[in-house]
Amino acid sequence: MIHPEERSLDRALDLATQSLAIELAGPTSPLHIYAAWILASAGLRDEAMDLLELASSDPAGSVNGPWASFLFHALAGNAERA
Repeated sequence: MIHPEERSLDRALDLATQSLAIELAGPTSPLHIYAAWILASAGLRDEAMDLLELASSDPAGSVNGPWASFLFHALAGNAERA
């Protein structure tokens, strides 16, 4: 049986690894969009919108910025901007 403290430590390490991956991905990585999708699916709408807002400022001009912006406005319920 896994001790509850071990589960907490494992969960903390998982979250730290995920946070690091998002930070290292840069501001407009598709990773932000995928992570936001998962957060929104889990009911964490505000957290998802934070990631999408970050990814929507795409200085490289890739598809990631407009895609993130569309999803951000869709989650915000703004049909005109989505």
